[in-house]
Amino acid sequence: MVESTGFRPRWNSWIKCLLFQSIFSIRINDTTGSYFVGGKGLKQGDPISPLLFNLVADIFSKMLNKASNHNLISGLLTNAIPGGIIILHYADDIILFLEDSYEKAKNFKWILCCFKNLSGMKINFHKSDLITINVDENMANSPPHFSAVT
Repeated sequence: MVESTGFRPRWNSWIKCLLFQSIFSIRINDTTGSYFVGGKGLKQGDPISPLLFNLVADIFSKMLNKASNHNLISGLLTNAIPGGIIILHYADDIILFLEDSYEKAKNFKWILCCFKNLSGMKINFHKSDLITINVDENMANSPPHFSAVT
């Protein structure tokens, strides 16, 4: 995933080094413990975390835009903005806007699965909300349609 950011190989190797070859020690009461290798990936509170999130979110945005260009998904306000509004980022949150279409929901779920496989990130559907706007009440009250999409 790091290679697909468009940065030069040297920068990519620096990021990989930070992620996978870092060593740590813990300091308690002015006593520093021995060094150890971290478990895997990014640690909570790591200062590089926001940068990496934005890089990965940018790749996700590009995937969604490409899918929109191929009419696999559609955002909102497609009559005013070509392709419509599909994604907004704020800090470490992402807001997605999709047209009311079962077929496009299936395509979107497929894109999420591809993104998960490419990035190794997992989408936490328990921390996600589905908010409908101007949608038939029966369809709005049946989110299993989206969760059942495979």
